[in-house]
Amino acid sequence: MCLTKYSRINYKQHQEQQIADIKANPRYGEYIQCVIDSGKYQTFINDWNNDIQAFSFDTIKDKTTTATLTYYRNNDKFFKNSQKLYISFTGTQIKVCKAENSFSDDCSVITATLPQYQKGVKAMISSGIIKAYAQCDMIYNHHNTHSTANSLIIIIIITSTN
Repeated sequence: MCLTKYSRINYKQHQEQQIADIKANPRYGEYIQCVIDSGKYQTFINDWNNDIQAFSFDTIKDKTTTATLTYYRNNDKFFKNSQKLYISFTGTQIKVCKAENSFSDDCSVITATLPQYQKGVKAMISSGIIKAYAQCDMIYNHHNTHSTANSLIIIIIITSTN
């Protein structure tokens, strides 16, 4: 399928609007926020001499989002660089990659269950492109539910005998 420049722009705008809508009213399991701190970034194979600046990202189930990583080449604050990262979320696995649709060796992965994300996940990322500590939390509107499974419904019928 060949997309024109106009249709690619419309598709991107549509995707951005879908993500904004989910962020405005997220359901359980759709939206995770993560903070990455105290770590290293691998620019080339086995090149771990790059301190990272703490950063955060949002990830939406079955969507690709982006974040910008700032790192310091050879741990020197004078050599500040940035890298666009692509983040995807399957519902259990968060992948942080250098490029969209990357192979797994170009990605760092955080894996947890939805109940774990709901409680908050602290993890050490030790493979892929980043070695760092991560804190990830599920964001959702738990007041917006249509289920009555845990509700007690009392119906009072008042009749008059006149």
